[in-house]
Amino acid sequence: MIAILDEEKSKIYIQKLKENEEKTKNELKQLMITELDSEEKAIGIMLLEKETEKIKINPIVWVKEINTVFYETACGSGSLGTAIYNYLKNKDKKIELIQPSRYSINIELKENESYIEKAIISGIVEEE
Repeated sequence: MIAILDEEKSKIYIQKLKENEEKTKNELKQLMITELDSEEKAIGIMLLEKETEKIKINPIVWVKEINTVFYETACGSGSLGTAIYNYLKNKDKKIELIQPSRYSINIELKENESYIEKAIISGIVEEE
């Protein structure tokens, strides 16, 4: 489960992350507990920020089993959620999302009369 915060709400948390990452991750965890708690093993919040004409994502994920909050370097499922959020808000069917790693994920949504039928996700894959 992931929640996407709009850019205005995200801006506050992004600034707080820069000032004190651990404290802010704990604050976001408390927000997830009170607002999003479910039976899922992991819950996330996607913070969005404008970077030129693109959107940069900042995925924060709480893994319940180990009670740890991670600031991820990339997030495919969160990127898809952001693409759908952006489509519902702006009707954009194509979007390039900058990951915290600085690589991009491109998503193209295909719709069928009343719903999104499929998503095509592409980007650079590197072998380590």
